Amino acid sequence: MLTDEPFGLLHLDNAKREERWEDFDTTRLLYAADALDRMRSILGDTMMHAPPEIQDNLLRLHKITLEQQEIAEYPDIDQEVFDLAWELESDLYEIQEAAESILKVLNDLTELSPDPDEYDEEEEEEEEY
Repeated sequence: MLTDEPFGLLHLDNAKREERWEDFDTTRLLYAADALDRMRSILGDTMMHAPPEIQDNLLRLHKITLEQQEIAEYPDIDQEVFDLAWELESDLYEIQEAAESILKVLNDLTELSPDPDEYDEEEEEEEEY
């Protein structure tokens, strides 16, 4: 059974938490690490600690877009502007997809976290013995 918690958080009752804990597939955490590697391949610094390529591409896009706005009318814009924008958009969608997959597995795990109030009560009971 689900119960509402403050701030709109949704938590499971203990029986459901236990059931989901037993069914939790830990290999999903390995897939999350793989997703992070995909993000790092796009966002990671290059050799000699240079900025990531995606940052260079974004700055290059700004430069050529500004130049094109100054010299070209809309239909005659250099295709490089749009090619680079498509490439950046694709990279960012890949990062978004990877981040969402990581968040999903972490959210599934954090939902199994015991209710802090229940945990405190159990500690108090143990101290009484």
